[in-house]
Amino acid sequence: MFELKTAMICEEIMDVNDGGWCNLAMTAKALDADQISYKHIDYETLGQYQLILVIDNKNYKLFGTIPQQIRARWPNIFMGWHQESEVSNIFRRHKIHGDDAASEEGWCISSLKVWDAVQVCDFVIVHNEHDYSPSFYNIYSGGKPVFTLGPFLPLDRVWQYWKPREAKEKKICFGMNYGWREAGLQGYIVAGQKKFREFELFRKIRGNPESPQEKYATKMVDENFYKIPVNATNMGGRLTLVDYFSICYAVICLREPTACRTNAACAASGTPMIGNEQSDVQQIIYPDLCVNKYDLMKIDSLLEKLIKDSDFYDHCVQVAKDNLWRIGAEQCGKDIREKIMLIWRSR
Repeated sequence: MFELKTAMICEEIMDVNDGGWCNLAMTAKALDADQISYKHIDYETLGQYQLILVIDNKNYKLFGTIPQQIRARWPNIFMGWHQESEVSNIFRRHKIHGDDAASEEGWCISSLKVWDAVQVCDFVIVHNEHDYSPSFYNIYSGGKPVFTLGPFLPLDRVWQYWKPREAKEKKICFGMNYGWREAGLQGYIVAGQKKFREFELFRKIRGNPESPQEKYATKMVDENFYKIPVNATNMGGRLTLVDYFSICYAVICLREPTACRTNAACAASGTPMIGNEQSDVQQIIYPDLCVNKYDLMKIDSLLEKLIKDSDFYDHCVQVAKDNLWRIGAEQCGKDIREKIMLIWRSR
């Protein structure tokens, strides 16, 4: 049992026993937290809790309102802000409740609403250290403690998908959507070169495969690719993704780092992944395969080395396997409990 009676205010209640390998569900489980939907908050009853964790899961109705109301009613309560999106996304909101997100003013209002919220919290949880999140939020929050959270990889459920190099097929998965955040275009440009034509290209679809953007991408460059439309909102979907990756020879996924479940899924499947250097998880499990997402020459050279140098391939896979425990659910749960208690005791 966690030492502090905890409530987690979130967009929707999650099944902590099958939370889609979701950081929020795993966090709730690690902290033995009572989950409260933001739609059904009774501020008078929140005084029974010693810790309240407010989740920004890109629900813009939360910004700058809930933490202030909690603080106004319970001025001494211990409260944390869990930022689900990466730093750059704070300034690139796709929709903002009551604001015009298509304008610079809309983006600015969004970031200021988050700023209002974190000002009244005691600490901030973010996904990554290497994308400057702690540095950003330390000043953004007025000097509050900031710490990172791992992807809670369910180790007991992933080992069955592991495949050695000899069992891999000539397939390369080159990412997700083509936009700035997912950076699938860079992977497509590199993996689609003539010198890699012996490999069949895969692309993992993120989001709705029937969306106008996906249909357009399919029509323009994607017609002959094998696409992987995985429902990643439940544990079965996440594990299906690990299974898909296990047959690939290599994966290129350069998206801006958030929970880094794709990196973790590759490591659990025995497949090397060329990934964004700003990802904590990528730094831990694939230190030799970290790249700037715009450095196509390095992406190209690493992919070629993975294909031609079996010793390098096996080395990258073994390093990932040796370090998986560091991002496992048990270790991540232990880390978050210890970090919160350290801040609590130093108040």
